[in-house]
Amino acid sequence: PTYCAEKHIGRCLKSIKNQPFENIEIIVVDQSSPDRTVEIVKQFTNKIIIREKPKFYSPPSLSRNLGAKKSKGEFLLNLDSDQELHPKLIENCVELIKNNGYVALIIHEEDIGLNFWSKCRALEKEAMVNDPYMEVTRFVTKKAFSKIGGYDANIESGEDWDITARIKGVGAIGVADFFIAHHTGKKNLIKNFKKMFDYGRTFEAYIKKNPDLARKQLTPFRSLYIRNWKLFARKPVL
Repeated sequence: PTYCAEKHIGRCLKSIKNQPFENIEIIVVDQSSPDRTVEIVKQFTNKIIIREKPKFYSPPSLSRNLGAKKSKGEFLLNLDSDQELHPKLIENCVELIKNNGYVALIIHEEDIGLNFWSKCRALEKEAMVNDPYMEVTRFVTKKAFSKIGGYDANIESGEDWDITARIKGVGAIGVADFFIAHHTGKKNLIKNFKKMFDYGRTFEAYIKKNPDLARKQLTPFRSLYIRNWKLFARKPVL
């Protein structure tokens, strides 16, 4: 899913093309970006779906479902435009699922921040590694994805948590050996508060559907902060 992603999308798609696993299909669903996003995408794939321009915060659920419907592969890897793959990630994911019978995989993320606020977020993301309530599935068999009906398009925030919870009801979930790099760039504190506020305005549907999970995920007093006190102690300023 993309919208005004010209800054990152080339790096993301290049990291897919550089995978040694050759049988890869790239599908991009763009929400009528007015910048050079589609122009750059065409250098890597001709499988582009153009959606309507969003009026308000538009979650990637519908875009991901559209891409999955068009896909022909046995597996799905849902990515964001500002992410970058480890060179052996897809090969590793396919092997893990085929050898262990998993229906999906969690792929750890590493934020790459360029200023103070983005580095604060990167530290928090580091603390989330292996946390059962915060990490989400990204690599999934198409069979399992179709069985649960894909992403719930009625949920505008927390859609990744929701689909992870539903996939757990289908089969076992594993963990990939390699990370995804998430290039967050420079975060502006005011803009970030605005973004989080927009997310918060649309979280009601997720909370109603997953009340027990939501209580553990949305509290500011998370157990992961206690478990990772040594991590925070090494970087007290952040």
